[in-house]
Amino acid sequence: MDLGRAYTFAFKDPEWTSKVGLGALMAGVPGLNFVSLGYGVELARNVARGEARPLPTWNRFEKLFVDGFWLSLAHMIYLSPLLAMGGCGLLALWAGLFLAFQGQTDQQIGLNFVLVAGVFLVGMLALSVFSFFAGLVMPAVTAQYVRRGTFAACFRFSDVWQLVRDNSSAYLLVWVGMQICSWVVFPVVFAVGTVVSFIPCLGTFAYLLLLGTASFTIWLVSGHLTGQLLVADAARQAATAAPSPTA
Repeated sequence: MDLGRAYTFAFKDPEWTSKVGLGALMAGVPGLNFVSLGYGVELARNVARGEARPLPTWNRFEKLFVDGFWLSLAHMIYLSPLLAMGGCGLLALWAGLFLAFQGQTDQQIGLNFVLVAGVFLVGMLALSVFSFFAGLVMPAVTAQYVRRGTFAACFRFSDVWQLVRDNSSAYLLVWVGMQICSWVVFPVVFAVGTVVSFIPCLGTFAYLLLLGTASFTIWLVSGHLTGQLLVADAARQAATAAPSPTA
C-alpha cells in the first residue's frame, strides 16, 4: 500500500485540472454528485487494472451516475441504523428533559436530570461505537462494488468480511489513509469557507464549490486506495493459488 501515491497521483495526469475541476463542480450539486462518486468507482477500477494514469476521462456519464447511485444507496443502508439511532436519541433526550423538570422538588429535578444525562451519555457512546464500526466496513463495501459492479455484491457479508480478514494489514492502511485525508481536507475547507462565505453574492457559491472540492478530493483518494486494496487482494489470491516450489 502506497499512501503517498494516493495523495499525489492526480497531479501527474496532464489533464488533472480539467478532470478534477469538473468533478469538484459536480460533487457540490445534488444529483450530479452521484456522477462524481461513480468517477471514484471508475478510478478504483483503473488502479486495480494497473493503468499508469488512472484518472478516468469524463465520458459515459450515465454509467458513472448509475455506479455512484447504487454505491451511495448501499452506504446509506449500512448507515441507516446510525441515522435511526441518532433520531431516536434526540427524541429521547427531549422527552427526558421534559420529564426531568416534572419533579416537585429541586432534589427530584436534580436526580431526574442526572438520570437523563447518564442515559444520554450511554446512548452517545453506543452511537460512537456503531459509527466507528460502520465507517470501518465502508472501504470493503466499496471494494466489493468496484470488483463486482452490482448492488447485491455490497451485501454479500461473507465476501466483505473475507476481504477485511484476508488483507487485514493492507485494509487498515486503507482505512487510516482515508481518515487522514478527511481530517486534513475538511478542517481546511471549513476554515477557508468561513472566510469566503462573507463575500457578497458569491460567498455561498464559493463555499459550496469548496465543499464539492473537499468531497471529490476524498473520493479520489478513497478510490485510489480501494484500487490498491484490490491489487493487494489479487496478489494474495495468486500467491495462495500458486503451487509450492517443492510440489
